[in-house]
Amino acid sequence: MSPEADEKSEMDGIKIVRDIDVIKIGIEETRMKILALLRLNSLTVSQIADTLGKDQSTIYRHIEKLEKNGYVYPSGERKTHHIPEKIYSRTAKVFILVPEGGEFGDRKKIMKDQSIEKKLCLLDMLKKMGLIKNVSREGAVKLSEIFAELEKDNAEHMEAIKDEKDIGLYTVWTIESINLLLKYRRDEGFRKKMEELLSLLEAEQ
Repeated sequence: MSPEADEKSEMDGIKIVRDIDVIKIGIEETRMKILALLRLNSLTVSQIADTLGKDQSTIYRHIEKLEKNGYVYPSGERKTHHIPEKIYSRTAKVFILVPEGGEFGDRKKIMKDQSIEKKLCLLDMLKKMGLIKNVSREGAVKLSEIFAELEKDNAEHMEAIKDEKDIGLYTVWTIESINLLLKYRRDEGFRKKMEELLSLLEAEQ
């Protein structure tokens, strides 16, 4: 077992984040990569910097923001060449990001626009894989709306098990997949949205 693993404290199972400003901190590209690395192991700033190919000062600034907003915490310390370094861990195995309310104005619109751009990239990859035929902004918008509805729905259900310690990503993905199937079967409005999206994605360009 690595020294980092020895130092690592037990993480919470699921953390549901609703504050839009906190969500924006977590979805920045480099910070998402940092959180992905910390899902596997607890690491120091220098280890993260080496893995991501970035300078330590940049990683330290990102870690500071992640710590301040409750995504990571210092779980131990190690010495490199007699210089102490903090070891950082995630505060939860799984973060579910669900912006709440409608009072956030432009900030909420920015998040929505970012989501649409990410969905466009996702659709492009699916097309390259031969899984869909058509990539369009309309499809990305519909996909983004469906994901937002699912994430809100999942968060409401996950509230009941958010303190479970044995929940991992695979369990969460399985629960979310089953919820998608059940929602498709039980919710006529959601089923109609899905059918519209699939027809759009499968249309010949």
